[in-house]
Amino acid sequence: MKLIELFLNYLSNELNLNESQRDIIRYGVETIASTLQGILAVIITSLLLNLFYEAMVILFVIMIYRKLSGGAHCISSLGCVVVGTTSVIVLAFLSIKIPVSLQYQLLLTLFPPLIALVITYFYAPADVPEKPINNQKQRTALRTLSIICLCIWTATVALAKLPVWIIYAGSLGILWQAFLLTPVGFSFIKKINPIFSR
Repeated sequence: MKLIELFLNYLSNELNLNESQRDIIRYGVETIASTLQGILAVIITSLLLNLFYEAMVILFVIMIYRKLSGGAHCISSLGCVVVGTTSVIVLAFLSIKIPVSLQYQLLLTLFPPLIALVITYFYAPADVPEKPINNQKQRTALRTLSIICLCIWTATVALAKLPVWIIYAGSLGILWQAFLLTPVGFSFIKKINPIFSR
């Protein structure tokens, strides 16, 4: 984080930023840095555990769905990286250890997105105190885009004849992100936040 402060100091001096502008830029830079750290952590861990392809599918699905729908997240960058990486790796592990046969492909295609659609309708976009969404039009737009995202995933899976392992991995990612939209998901993250704030 010292590198971020050096970068902010440089920008502040060059652009004559006030404190409010500096805080906005800090939030953006920290978010980008945390996201890149999380992606790198998932890539390295999944390669070491031979879970790379499953983890990439799960990460891709979660990141796009989460970008639109929001959801609970840890209060520290370290917490976000650890929890994000752990959840993706655990889901990837489950996707290869719990066998799913081809006969359940229709169930995998429709059931997880249907659950997520219901949750999204009631809870998305699930904002946080650090970044509240106060504009009702923006809230409606994000909810609509989240639903469209789920519909696109379902249509792609149904029409593209994807391998079962991709459908399974993506379905687990969708269910995890939908969970993070709910009050139970927020409560879960809130309980583990103190671990990373000591």
